[in-house]
Amino acid sequence: MIIRIVGAPATGKTTLRHWLADYLALPHFGIDDERLFYGWSLEAWQSLKQKVDQTAACILETGGTTQSDRVVCSTRSTFTILCTASRQTRHQRLVGRVEQGYPLVTQDDYATRLLKMGAPLLTPHASINSDNGFNPNQLEALALRCNEFIDEG
Repeated sequence: MIIRIVGAPATGKTTLRHWLADYLALPHFGIDDERLFYGWSLEAWQSLKQKVDQTAACILETGGTTQSDRVVCSTRSTFTILCTASRQTRHQRLVGRVEQGYPLVTQDDYATRLLKMGAPLLTPHASINSDNGFNPNQLEALALRCNEFIDEG
């Protein structure tokens, strides 16, 4: 079983992944972690799929917009959570990454390019907005839904 966190860049996916992993005591993986080693390549997706396939249940963070994303989840029962944030919030976060020297910033137009990337076209099981951070009550309710999904598994 996979709890899949998707959304446009800078919507809070990584923050949510780490929180859920701690709360649910599940292994967690993200495509950006693999990109640190393999760059923006197919090898990053292959490595991610291999790690996911070695677990009974895990949390997976991707953008949710590519065929590779769907392949990683194709043989598993998946609960999808869509992270959202306003364009203004995303812009602030992306500019902050550039200023902080985020390792995946490889081009001068990083913030502009990533801001153009939209949310995946899918119907999630749940969604959460991170404009004002994550509300603890929302997080706990989301974690309960994830637990129910795992228990049904």
